[in-house]
Amino acid sequence: GSVGKENELLHKGLKSLESSGVPWEQYSLSLEIYNAVIVSDYSLGLFADAKLIIDKVLRNTKSLDDKLHSYLHQLLCEIEETSDYSQGVINGVKILNRYGFDIPTSISSTCISRESMKLKI
Repeated sequence: GSVGKENELLHKGLKSLESSGVPWEQYSLSLEIYNAVIVSDYSLGLFADAKLIIDKVLRNTKSLDDKLHSYLHQLLCEIEETSDYSQGVINGVKILNRYGFDIPTSISSTCISRESMKLKI
């Protein structure tokens, strides 16, 4: 259908961009194209293809904000492929921690005590 055609066209555009030899020269445009391909691949269940593009984006983007879209879809692809929601939560927490959140990946008695102290304050 039309989604498959859109995906094909996005991949052609990406191939053209990458064949230029300087795919990140027009940074904002390139990021938009890569992100569009990720969404399209994910939507079609092409998780392996999406993860290849995600890896390129994570290697080449300049800021955490520019990586957020890829981190999200990396997490979604992993959950779709494995149905391991508990690992998905752990990976999601790791992503949030990269952005300055202080969320423990496991709950220990020390963690519970620290949080209890915060509630008392």
